[in-house]
Amino acid sequence: MPLLPSKYLSNWWLLSLATNTAFIAEQFNQSKMQDTSPKALIQGDIGVHVLDIAGLYFNQTIASPVLVGINNPVSLSNGNGAYSSVNYYDNFDLLLNLIKYQFQPVYDTSITNAIGYPVLLKSAQIQVSTDAVRATLNLESDTAIAPAYFGQSANIIARTARFYDTTFTFGVIQGRVLSGDISITVDLEKVYFLGQGQSPYFAIKGYSVTGNIKLAIEPVEYVTLINLHGSFERYGELLVNTGLVQLAVAGGDAGADRILNLGTASVLPKIEMSMQQGSIITAQVDFTSYFNRESLPK
Repeated sequence: MPLLPSKYLSNWWLLSLATNTAFIAEQFNQSKMQDTSPKALIQGDIGVHVLDIAGLYFNQTIASPVLVGINNPVSLSNGNGAYSSVNYYDNFDLLLNLIKYQFQPVYDTSITNAIGYPVLLKSAQIQVSTDAVRATLNLESDTAIAPAYFGQSANIIARTARFYDTTFTFGVIQGRVLSGDISITVDLEKVYFLGQGQSPYFAIKGYSVTGNIKLAIEPVEYVTLINLHGSFERYGELLVNTGLVQLAVAGGDAGADRILNLGTASVLPKIEMSMQQGSIITAQVDFTSYFNRESLPK
């Protein structure tokens, strides 16, 4: 009877981005990108005779529920009596680390030396609900990521983060939070110099955050929301929703919260109330935050 070798099965592998680290994820995708386009010329024919071939780089996506309960470090066994000490993380840990180092001034031309990992954060989406907390990271690099550990296991246990592990603080807005979404975008430019190899230098030019939070409300509370500072402006004044925008998820070292700070002031471009027969009345508040170095994890 034919049997498929285990090396073809995803669950037997561990992802690793640095020495003695492993990331637990639900999905990992990777693409090699080499921008190529036909070049039409006066050439005696209308077919393709010339191609324009640009830079070479890699895109990666890591998606997974956020986890609670992983204890570090752990001993990783290769099944043959050999053990090594490995720290396990989820992609929320990876996000916090990339933000911490990537959004500071960079003084080293090596991505690994400057950031700690051979990848850069391009964007991140975090979905928070009463069912789960999920994080999806979109990364870029000049090298491929290869799953580093096969068939090596450790006695780790964890669970997915739920509503009772999660706090979404949103300035002065108080209420019964049903869900929230956060979108972080990094402006990465690929820079090329004459005579270099095909892979680019990556310039980190900026970053921003937007998102929304959904609340259960009474109709009168909608009036309160639309009258908040930051949902409108006045002549000669800057009116903002003051107070910390912050996502805290339990499960860090010794059970401590892992905190994603998104700024201490925000503007509210859209506040939408929804009433539907048989359903809870909700208000979705969109926000754009003043997101800068002073709001980053220290």
